[in-house]
Amino acid sequence: MATKKAEGKQEKLDTIEQEFFVDLTSEELRARGDELAVLIQEISQAKEEQKEAAKDMKGKIAIQEILKNKLADTIRQRREPRTLPVDIVAVNGRARLIRVDTGEIVGERALTDREQQRLLPQIGGLTGAPPSPIGSGTATS
Repeated sequence: MATKKAEGKQEKLDTIEQEFFVDLTSEELRARGDELAVLIQEISQAKEEQKEAAKDMKGKIAIQEILKNKLADTIRQRREPRTLPVDIVAVNGRARLIRVDTGEIVGERALTDREQQRLLPQIGGLTGAPPSPIGSGTATS
């Protein structure tokens, strides 16, 4: 667009701002190049962080998928494993396992050595204490 000089009597009414293309100085051009280099580095770093975040999220999602599948199985089967108290009761030289909440017999096994020791008769009112050796104690004359 060719520039025209205004002709005739002129009176300034106002000043506004308008955008024009202006040639950059060597210093401005160098500064824009530096800005571009920094921006390229920041983009590269952001992409690496995005990859790391994607890996982290992939792991989190995998864990959530496992939990979801386990919960879906529980709902479908309408039951789940739980740890419950079980009494061990000696019956006829064997250990019977009985659920405390229902009284149901859930198993039977041989008594352990420790369980058998607990069933031995008490000697002298002491449990687990060896008997006194003969001749120890006070002599009366």
